[in-house]
Amino acid sequence: MKELDKICSIELFALLKKFAEKVNGGWKPDWNNSDEPKWGVVLDMTIVQWICWDGANCMSPTEIHFKTRQLAQQAIDEIIIPLVRGEL
Repeated sequence: MKELDKICSIELFALLKKFAEKVNGGWKPDWNNSDEPKWGVVLDMTIVQWICWDGANCMSPTEIHFKTRQLAQQAIDEIIIPLVRGEL
């Protein structure tokens, strides 16, 4: 599988969703509270690097959100990078 195929795959989405459910400990984004951080991971194509971002005001059913920036970074380190490298 090519790198782009891996980062855009249903497999990656499923792994991230399962990981988020595990590490968030039951936390769900409160979309009525714009002051609450809602962290996600995105591929920044300008630097070709995965980054964490605070999507507090970005509600999307296809986005996976994390309670903290550290959990989002953990998803990059433990799920995304190993998948792209072919280690998962």
